Amino acid sequence: MGEKDIAEKILLAYNDVFSDIVNVLLFGGQEVIQGNDLEDQTSSDSDMPLRVIAYDGMEYRAQLLKKTVDEPDEAKKQERYPVITMVLYFGYEHLWNGPISLKDRLKIPDGLDDYVNDYKFNLYQIAYLSDEQIQQFKSDFRVVAEFFSQKRKQLDYTPSNQQLQHAKEVLQLFSIMTDDARFEDIYNEELEKGEGGVKTMCDVLDRAMEKGKLAGIEEGRKTGKLDGFMFALKLVSAGRESDLGRATRDDVFRSKLIEEFGE
Repeated sequence: MGEKDIAEKILLAYNDVFSDIVNVLLFGGQEVIQGNDLEDQTSSDSDMPLRVIAYDGMEYRAQLLKKTVDEPDEAKKQERYPVITMVLYFGYEHLWNGPISLKDRLKIPDGLDDYVNDYKFNLYQIAYLSDEQIQQFKSDFRVVAEFFSQKRKQLDYTPSNQQLQHAKEVLQLFSIMTDDARFEDIYNEELEKGEGGVKTMCDVLDRAMEKGKLAGIEEGRKTGKLDGFMFALKLVSAGRESDLGRATRDDVFRSKLIEEFGE
């Protein structure tokens, strides 16, 4: 299992997050019932139909194995429950472009299509949910959905003041999904200070801005520009803090950034 999959599953393992996802995506925000299984993806997977049918099959087989061998008649009375697998796609640069049904994935010889059973899975593209859907989430997953939605729209990230119940797991997810260690670093730094860690994404952005100011002041010293730290803040807001170091060493690169972001 990849690092990204593990990070996603850690957050989704919390009951409040799991049930929130199911209630919003399956029941339009009503608190109805708990889901059965969740599969999460950061990229399209051409074999997802096969994986889903395998997961569902294992769940149905588990029901069969509960049969009481000594009491076959009693086993016939046991209720069987449906299995629902929801695939969450976190990609924001493009829509899912893989198959969503078994037949889409198979190469079926001529004349056999009518005899091959199809099997579709439930795909939810988180970055492409409507703003109304995202606001229906009540757990930390609303923060996650808002983040990827804004990334998809290529907007400057505007955090909410929503209190994070699982701040560590959310920031770990963001760090891994964006290849940006700042999210998790900020959380760990606040813990080391004995301040109890960040509580909202506004706190995270504030800490990032503070770090950006320090980096900007240093760049201002090196470039001789008094407002270098304002330039650095723009980079931080755009998720480009890693470009600061190169900007201090590469005049051509720095000029391109100034042209892009303004000074």
